[in-house]
Amino acid sequence: MDSVLPVVRTNLGEQIAVQIYSMISNGIWTAGQKLPSEVELCRSLRVGRSTLREAMKSLSFVGVVEVHHGDGTFVARGPSKLLEKIITYGILQSPRDLRDLLEARITLEPELAALCAERVNLEEMTQLEDLMGQMQRALPNNNITFAELDLSFHLVIASGSKNRALSSCLQAIRGPLHELIKQGAQSAGGCEAAYPHHQKIFEAIKQHAPAQARKAMRAHLRFFQRGYLVFSRVSGAGM
Repeated sequence: MDSVLPVVRTNLGEQIAVQIYSMISNGIWTAGQKLPSEVELCRSLRVGRSTLREAMKSLSFVGVVEVHHGDGTFVARGPSKLLEKIITYGILQSPRDLRDLLEARITLEPELAALCAERVNLEEMTQLEDLMGQMQRALPNNNITFAELDLSFHLVIASGSKNRALSSCLQAIRGPLHELIKQGAQSAGGCEAAYPHHQKIFEAIKQHAPAQARKAMRAHLRFFQRGYLVFSRVSGAGM
């Protein structure tokens, strides 16, 4: 039953993300304004640093805040349209469709990664290594290229599973999956968040470690799933 995942429920990090968004929407902080320091926010919100950082990652991913390394975190100049962009493509006609796609990925892809770790051949391993290098070179300014490489990375893993039925399932949702990845890459911090996740998945596959590959892929997809779910809540769209 290890591969069966529960529906993601609201955790403390998501609650804090929604609370911060509400404070921004109520004018406590305005567009372009720098947020208080991490220490101050932890004290006022009564949470630990790890919880606050999780909330900020989600808000950065969906374009509510912008993290300027060395300068601090700022309210983004303009509303995020991430969800609206995603659900206008192909079968993604509503937030419910987006939720279904996210659930499909998080059910399917960890097992594809585990099988790939067991069965990957030298050619596929070389492809993955090359994609990792190209993704690194695409950071931080070439988000469209990064998204194309990101999609290829997941499809090579599917192929490396040597399970044509499971791989076909991922190929069947390639269109909306591409749009999902592309819009995520265009969000603030999306590529920078994805790359270290890919590194962990790649290393697990390289070491032929199925359990670690499954765990790394699951953590990767759950992180982005939480980001989209936080955005659906702060934007008022039901999922």
